[in-house]
Amino acid sequence: MKKTLIAVATAAILGTGAYYGISKGANNVVEEQLTTFINTNKNKPIRIKQLEMAAPVQSANLTITSVEENKVRSIFSLKLAGETEALEIPLNSEIIRGETEYNGKSYGFGKIVTHPDLSQFKELPEGINNETLTSTQYIALDGEITSVDSIESITLKDDSDKSAINFGGLVATTSFSALNSSEIDSQINMKKLLISDYLKAEDLEVSPINLTIKIDDKGNYVGNSEAFSLQLINQKSKQAETNIKVSTGDYTGSYHYIDGLTPPISHGKAKFENVVIDNVMSGENQLNNIEFVGGLYEADNNLLDIKGSFSTEVDAEKFKASKLSQLTKKVNVVPTFFGIEYSLSNFNHDFINTYYEAISNLKSGAEEIPQETTDQLISNFQKSDGSFSLAADVKTEDGDIDANMSLALSEKGKQLSPQELSTAIKKGSPASLNLLKAEAHAKIDSKLADKTELSMMLQMMLGIQPKDNQYVIDAEVKDGHVNVNGQPMM
Repeated sequence: MKKTLIAVATAAILGTGAYYGISKGANNVVEEQLTTFINTNKNKPIRIKQLEMAAPVQSANLTITSVEENKVRSIFSLKLAGETEALEIPLNSEIIRGETEYNGKSYGFGKIVTHPDLSQFKELPEGINNETLTSTQYIALDGEITSVDSIESITLKDDSDKSAINFGGLVATTSFSALNSSEIDSQINMKKLLISDYLKAEDLEVSPINLTIKIDDKGNYVGNSEAFSLQLINQKSKQAETNIKVSTGDYTGSYHYIDGLTPPISHGKAKFENVVIDNVMSGENQLNNIEFVGGLYEADNNLLDIKGSFSTEVDAEKFKASKLSQLTKKVNVVPTFFGIEYSLSNFNHDFINTYYEAISNLKSGAEEIPQETTDQLISNFQKSDGSFSLAADVKTEDGDIDANMSLALSEKGKQLSPQELSTAIKKGSPASLNLLKAEAHAKIDSKLADKTELSMMLQMMLGIQPKDNQYVIDAEVKDGHVNVNGQPMM
């Protein structure tokens, strides 16, 4: 049920491209070209390249099945990355000829209004029908097209009627030229969203979100979003217990598909000037210059990396004034910056495809990953010579912590069967250290270590003394042994 609704909504939003091909090459003889296009392509799948420019879409096409004067019936086929089958939705379209207007602009040819035929979906909630989703293409005589796709307000309830999703609706407006379709501009306006019982006895309210995005035919995109907010509202008091205000955001990235790989090579960056978090328990705190980076990257030798990072500055003065400072009063440390990076490196295509399929199945309702799939993942991991790394950077008013670690299988770990390796690691015995090779490094400013009482642990348990006002830790796991700063620990 959930998957069906998501698929229908996705198809409706992306349905903006359903008749892009019909108007390609449009000019002052649009009518003649439209008729020729329909007659030539009837009962033939028409690839919709503009939709395939969207990251989650692996393939999209439209097949015109019947034409009666101004009525067109077709099948819209959409396959998302990671899905084994394409979603097919019948479309009923009406061609309305003659000059029309949208948003103060005139379109000389007319418009094409499309509604999906949802009769095949037997589990649609009350209130969702063929009119809930609408796609309208306004076509000018010079080939300019503005597509307006809308979802009307929807209320979805679970079987118990205790929780519900009240979605105010969405309008996506996309503009491009049929004579030069190498770039599309879209604006998405989502109305208020309310999810009751999101947390126990609390409702989640999301303010309207307005997003603009520009995508070229090489898969590069830039976009920005207006400020928005989220609230957790107590169901009894009707008061907001948590209020999160997010500033305007900027987005950049790219994606493209390569042979033999199910998901797209996709990575991007999102930046926000600030996020203000006001909670009844902790008071108001503010994060500044927030940045998210990550995705799937191509590496050397036809291998792949999954990488990501998050960083933010902490408003120290607001932290001191908030109740959070009282919660950390024992250590009395005021953070000013936090950053973390992770990387899963050197994986082959088989590992990524199997992992992506497993995650997609879980999202689609599967309760667990089958053992066969788990064994396949482990086997591909062993063949990939993959590794995991993690790094963290914490800055405070009393000093910094800089730490990183890496983990991979040893040669012995690569030689075991998937079942043997899985069993050995689950046991967690000292013997399992033979299966791994790892390194960890950290630098901690002495003043911060003293204030947090880390210095006592480092000196008494590890025998590490400060040098140049820093504690330096270099640890290694090799051949089943653990060494810290050159001294064996196990």
